[in-house]
Amino acid sequence: RLASTSANPYPFPTHAHPSPHQIFHLPKDATRADVKARYYDLVRIYHPDSPSARAGGISAETAHARFQAISSAYAVLSGKKHASSVDGLEEGFGATVRPSYHDLSTAMWRARQRKRAEMDFGLDDRWKERLMMGAVLLVRLR
Repeated sequence: RLASTSANPYPFPTHAHPSPHQIFHLPKDATRADVKARYYDLVRIYHPDSPSARAGGISAETAHARFQAISSAYAVLSGKKHASSVDGLEEGFGATVRPSYHDLSTAMWRARQRKRAEMDFGLDDRWKERLMMGAVLLVRLR
């Protein structure tokens, strides 16, 4: 087998909706130790702030999307996220991972925070100031 001219031993899959095993270049019977070791390798290569990612000639958005895909694939392979079907990994992890609050986009998170702020009615931080003044007075009176 000829040596690859690419410095990246684990190229990111080019087809749409790759499975976590395809992203990690691992067989389906890979151990947790194999998954963890490959995750660290992929993070070193694909992290948006790494020199190899910046030198790769890809845009910051693409690098960020790839890193998020690697993180999601690791969550599935390590058992932190569950696939919706037993053999759902064949269809690609994007369609099989249940949505969680950790995967919300920034815009959705901000909208949720705005909604929570609107629901907050009249509770402010004056009670903290009153508690501190009371504690200071108690200490001085002793």
